[in-house]
Amino acid sequence: MKLRDISGFTPVHWILIAVAVIAFAVVGVQILGGLGFRWDPFNSTEHRAEVAEGKAAVATADGAARSAEASGARDTTRLIERGATDRAAADAIAHDFALQREAQADETIPLPDDGTALRDSWQRLCDLRPSVCAGHGDAAPARDAGKRDPAVPPARAAEQAVR
Repeated sequence: MKLRDISGFTPVHWILIAVAVIAFAVVGVQILGGLGFRWDPFNSTEHRAEVAEGKAAVATADGAARSAEASGARDTTRLIERGATDRAAADAIAHDFALQREAQADETIPLPDDGTALRDSWQRLCDLRPSVCAGHGDAAPARDAGKRDPAVPPARAAEQAVR
């Protein structure tokens, strides 16, 4: 082939030649890649690995945060339900005591009141949540009470005082 033959190529011929050269280059790169050769002039493989590691770390932290959030939500729900149950029970105890007081007020000959009903109601409330009663569990002492006796001693303490 002589230079004179190349000058006779039309633009369509040049386009076909360019397509053939590009196809040959793509096939060559694929074949070399299959043989284990890699050409990565911009180090994009390492960059993709770093991005993937970062996303994995974020996903791990996000999963831990969601787990902690769910655990906190369960604990909060449990505390709210326990508080509602305790409040309903305390309301029932106070209601029972009020009914007893009403019944005693309606009697024609009232019995002497030695505070037994109040101590029983107090004891029921202390049994419901022992940590809030003075002298029970880990309740903090009142700040302004000083060294005085409690206004209404718990039934157990009153029983011990009687003995």
